[in-house]
Amino acid sequence: MSNNNIRLFLNQHCRFKLRSGKEVFGVIWKVESGNDEQYVFTSISDHQTYLKTKDPSLIDNKLAVNIEDIILAEKLIG
Repeated sequence: MSNNNIRLFLNQHCRFKLRSGKEVFGVIWKVESGNDEQYVFTSISDHQTYLKTKDPSLIDNKLAVNIEDIILAEKLIG
């Protein structure tokens, strides 16, 4: 998935299908640190914690995501 396409799904609870065939449910969001930017995947509850604190170091269960490995994204309405 390209940077332009992933923007439609950032910070929203979604189902993602990865190039490996695995499906995951959660939230992808962008973390910027200085000149570095990284996409991170977490559960919706961990993402809500991040939104309250704005400190990604407080989230233990975050995974760096290569957005090129995402082949499908679907927003989930909760």
